[in-house]
Amino acid sequence: MAKKPVDHDATMDVSLSQLVVEERAPKPAPKPAPNPANNDVSLWAYRVVGSEDFAPPPEPQAAPRARSWLVVALLLVMLGAGAFLLGRYVL
Repeated sequence: MAKKPVDHDATMDVSLSQLVVEERAPKPAPKPAPNPANNDVSLWAYRVVGSEDFAPPPEPQAAPRARSWLVVALLLVMLGAGAFLLGRYVL
């Protein structure tokens, strides 16, 4: 087991029987995330109240017609500009 000293090296070899392996405890499993309850209810003034009673009403969204007219108008402007440039520079 011993090795010859090279250049006055005083280190010693260690055999596998001299190594001590430390046993590690397994990691505990992570706790599952709580599920938000969709039907959560509470008591307020001795009355059952659902969570939707506390939430503000959703804001009304803009009508999709206004956006569609804007898209159609933009496409017509681009088509007219393309026809103008085609007629002026190509033909």
